[in-house]
Amino acid sequence: MNDSSTPRPDESAADRIETRLCEVERQLRERETSVLRAIKTLTSDYLEMRRGDRETIAPAVLGLVFAYIRPRLTVIALSIVGTVFAGLQFYLLRRRSIRPAA
Repeated sequence: MNDSSTPRPDESAADRIETRLCEVERQLRERETSVLRAIKTLTSDYLEMRRGDRETIAPAVLGLVFAYIRPRLTVIALSIVGTVFAGLQFYLLRRRSIRPAA
């Protein structure tokens, strides 16, 4: 069993570096933060694929999807947290005002 971290005996150092570089490039394409940059990456990858320089554009598509969804998920998650805190504050204030005076 051979995982990607252990070099094969027939693989040269240059091949290992090139393989690792391709893997890092793919990961960077998947983690685009700007929608405009993700569209640019998708366009350039598509043109390279048409020329035959690239096999697939899947990492660029994933990058575009995550660049579009990530800010929206952040807003939704923080809105839920804010609603929970507002509800907790309302509960505490309501409980304090209902308590009979001693």
